[in-house]
Amino acid sequence: MTADLVAVVVVAGLVGLAVGSFLDVVAFRVPLGLSLSRPRSYCPACDRPLAWFENVPVVSWLVLRGRCRTCGARIPGRVVAGETGTAALFCLVAAVVRPVAAVPGCCILLATGLALGAMAADGSTLAPSVTIVGTAVGAAALAVAAGTSAGWGHLVDAGIGVGAAGLAGLFGSARAGRLATRPGLGNRSGVADGLAALLPAGAVLGWLGPWPAAGGALVGIVVGIGAAGAAAARRGSRQRARVGNGRTAAVAVAVLAMVGAIGTAGLTSHPRRSGSALPAGRSDPPAAHWAAP
Repeated sequence: MTADLVAVVVVAGLVGLAVGSFLDVVAFRVPLGLSLSRPRSYCPACDRPLAWFENVPVVSWLVLRGRCRTCGARIPGRVVAGETGTAALFCLVAAVVRPVAAVPGCCILLATGLALGAMAADGSTLAPSVTIVGTAVGAAALAVAAGTSAGWGHLVDAGIGVGAAGLAGLFGSARAGRLATRPGLGNRSGVADGLAALLPAGAVLGWLGPWPAAGGALVGIVVGIGAAGAAAARRGSRQRARVGNGRTAAVAVAVLAMVGAIGTAGLTSHPRRSGSALPAGRSDPPAAHWAAP
């Protein structure tokens, strides 16, 4: 790994920490129709606004020992887990996705899926605005990468991925409507909310190409549905399982498909001598290609 690539990965990790903290705010406020900026962050137990040094990702949680500085209320561990998890995934994207110009777009799309996943984990309604805005901003960032270095073919592939994800979502929603009466499979509206998460996933899978897309889809379907089934088994009522399981499964499939596709892209490519990556199956150019003209 070159020094430049190390720098990119480190920056991506730091950005991921901040984004992970922001996603927790999104998952809490957006389903309630609250502003993301006002009021500023506060302790939900004592309503005291938090100082800036209480909002430093991970560090503040460790220094405060997971407790509010004023009332001592416990700060959920999932907050710091979300921050570190987002940072780790952003580092993975920065280490694997090429060209580097495509890293911001893929990170935005991945963050969109993570925000929806946090909402599903909280049992909140999945806000369509998060899917629409996140997918649009991520696609715009990929368009910039396509125009500057990657080539427009990648953007076309991403668009095909979004279209395929949309069709899969429509089919899945219709299928869920027919299975709504079966315990544990979710109702149609709940599944439809979750299937919207397939849109950002489709953009990432399309951009990365066929082999990463296939690997990501396999990981998402197998692991995602299994995880959703385990979550449904822990729910307190069968009605909640019917409502929430389908939505949780759909979001889990989308997020894990993105992670699986990025991981597969790393396994099916090898570094150029310049530090970027060539698709699997292509060999390095002959030595003469690297000679000075």
